Amino acid sequence: IEVHVLESLHPLVAQDQRPLGSIAFCGRDEELAVLHEALRRTLAGDTQAVGIRAAPGTGKSRLCVEFTARCRRHGLRVHQVRVQPYGHATPLQPILEILRSILFDAERDADPAGLRSHVSARLAGWPDSLPGDEDLLCDFLGIAAQREDDREVPQRRARLFDVIAGLLRYAPDEETLLLLE
Repeated sequence: IEVHVLESLHPLVAQDQRPLGSIAFCGRDEELAVLHEALRRTLAGDTQAVGIRAAPGTGKSRLCVEFTARCRRHGLRVHQVRVQPYGHATPLQPILEILRSILFDAERDADPAGLRSHVSARLAGWPDSLPGDEDLLCDFLGIAAQREDDREVPQRRARLFDVIAGLLRYAPDEETLLLLE
């Protein structure tokens, strides 16, 4: 099973340029029931991954908008990432957006100084942080590093994975929905 997560705080707009929530939502009770059951099982400790697949224009995005809105109304934290299937896209862009949102509570378009301050604050609260971790994470997130990292690429990559894994394990324990579209 695949999990797809939408990751953006920007409003989704239908092709006719009306906000998706401005049109009555109907006819997806069965699909919503599947999503709510997966959520119920996840909250009970049995983590679920759900994939939504259908022809273009059949309401996948709208279903996700409605489900995430209901989750937010019930106090769930929602992280959404929109994946670009065509055109120019960075292969790790969804991962970068997820990390920015989950680990650093920063919007996709946050300014570099603001995002750097989020990274610095997060690392300050993590007991396993080492000198150079801030620049390492900032470089990965596309923010100019303040100083050059003199470690070899395999060492930098290994440390980056350790830092990300450690920060994810150290993340606040809260109910969260991760949605890739």
